[in-house]
Amino acid sequence: VVQATFYTWYRLSESIQTNNEPIIDKVKPYMEKLVDILCTQCKLDPDHLGIPPETDEKNSKNNGTSNSDLAEFRYRVQCLIEDTIYITGALNCFQRVNV
Repeated sequence: VVQATFYTWYRLSESIQTNNEPIIDKVKPYMEKLVDILCTQCKLDPDHLGIPPETDEKNSKNNGTSNSDLAEFRYRVQCLIEDTIYITGALNCFQRVNV
């Protein structure tokens, strides 16, 4: 379900940035909650051993394979946060991620 909403959140942030900046204060609590949820989803299981494999975005698009579903998910979360960080504010976002 989370992955299905990436595009929606991206489009919403794009619309806010270009057309409706006053609405940022109304959307900010939802984006903060989204960041919290995504950070929780990106964590490794406590019993995980070793370093997770990295995703190779270019390679996975070219041959239809992926090194790791979690790595792919983390990459999409990273892109979403980069595209929407102006809503939560960078400092606030970093504080939420590092809690």
